[in-house]
Amino acid sequence: MPFLTLEDPNAKVRGSRDPLGTVPIWSAFARHVVTNITSVSSSVRGFTTLLLGRYFAARLIEDGTLPAEEALNVVLRTEQAAAYARHVAHSVEDDIRGIERVKRFLAEGRGKVTIQADRRGLILSDQKVYGLWGLYSVAARRSGLLTDGTFGVTPIARTFIEQHYTKHLNGAEKPFLRLVAGGGTLTTHADDPVFAALARILPPAFTAPEIEFYGRQLRDAHTDQATEGPTRQQRFSRLLELHTNLETPINREEVRTLATAAASTDETLATSLDRIIHLESILAPAAAVFDFVLTRTNQPPAEVGAAIRTRWGHRVPNLDPHAFEDLDGFPMNAGDLCVREDLTDHRRLPA
Repeated sequence: MPFLTLEDPNAKVRGSRDPLGTVPIWSAFARHVVTNITSVSSSVRGFTTLLLGRYFAARLIEDGTLPAEEALNVVLRTEQAAAYARHVAHSVEDDIRGIERVKRFLAEGRGKVTIQADRRGLILSDQKVYGLWGLYSVAARRSGLLTDGTFGVTPIARTFIEQHYTKHLNGAEKPFLRLVAGGGTLTTHADDPVFAALARILPPAFTAPEIEFYGRQLRDAHTDQATEGPTRQQRFSRLLELHTNLETPINREEVRTLATAAASTDETLATSLDRIIHLESILAPAAAVFDFVLTRTNQPPAEVGAAIRTRWGHRVPNLDPHAFEDLDGFPMNAGDLCVREDLTDHRRLPA
């Protein structure tokens, strides 16, 4: 009979973002299907901004303008300037980390904002950890876009940046480099050369070269241009297009369909998807029960249990009796971040 062991003190969850400690478990299984991007690195323009920050940090360091330890500050300032340009010029909100501070600083400065790597300019309480540097660097490196270390991009990324982004700076390159190197004030108006240049570089719509570049590096995980034939992630992407509705979260039956379709061309992918189905049959109900219990303040366990049985009956929905034995021994890496958390369409518990 399956059982859950006592919590390992070394794996104790800190904070409340993952109270059940399921993210490392789910991540280890998801990594066998999607190898690079994660659920917290889901903005293509986020990758664009990080690449620009790393690229310009490398240029400033390589020409002797800045010491290497200033690389992080260049990225933080680039992220701030990009956020203001995207929000003011293109009305972007949901896709910007730190949007509340962006709005507040804009209102307080009446369109003139401080770009700085301290509390005067930071658009998040801890922009290093919760901004693009902290959340996107691992995914970007796995996607073949970043070199090791704190600055610089790979040759393929550098070539793309110089062909498609830096040309839009025109005469604004020097003032932009001064801004990200030492901080200063950005005027969020079309007649400001730096603001106008960033607005041209970071529009909501993607150019054909961008779609091809990010599709290859992020969606298909082609980390090596010399790779011949489709990667596993590229095959999975094609299966998603053929067998799922890309506008809505994937449900349990769609994952079964994907696993069946993958079996003829990629047995490892099919097996990984089957194991995700088993894993979700455990994690999704556990998360649903936990969320429900949080709403039942001061109610006795018997009453809470009765409410759950009214909705679910005496058996957990979709729980595969062989789930534990099938998952036993599956290779895991608890250091990975999660990719998606919404694969199962389990029924909602009563409010």
